[in-house]
Amino acid sequence: MYDPTPNNLVGLQPDVLECAIYLINAYRAAGYPAIVSSGVRTVQRQQELIASGVTTATRSLHLTGRAVDITFAGIPNAPWDLYAAGGALWKQMGGRWGGDFSTPDPLHFDGG
Repeated sequence: MYDPTPNNLVGLQPDVLECAIYLINAYRAAGYPAIVSSGVRTVQRQQELIASGVTTATRSLHLTGRAVDITFAGIPNAPWDLYAAGGALWKQMGGRWGGDFSTPDPLHFDGG
């Protein structure tokens, strides 16, 4: 299985990097194959995601290394509760979880 996590951790702000590693390790220790599917994005990549309808965010925290998206290898439609558990842990570390947004994005975790 290809794991993009190491590449997607490059360029993250130190506090977000530390939290992302902690969360990924917590999920994996619990038996869930968590991966960082998106970390720092270029403006071009963000525009591509907007054009394809994946996001509407023009000022994404991914652009500044302050956000990650987490998914689970082999679990294409992971249940909300699995993301919410990570969201609770992430918020305990001082971050924001996208599941709480007015337009929920449960894969999104950021440092605010």
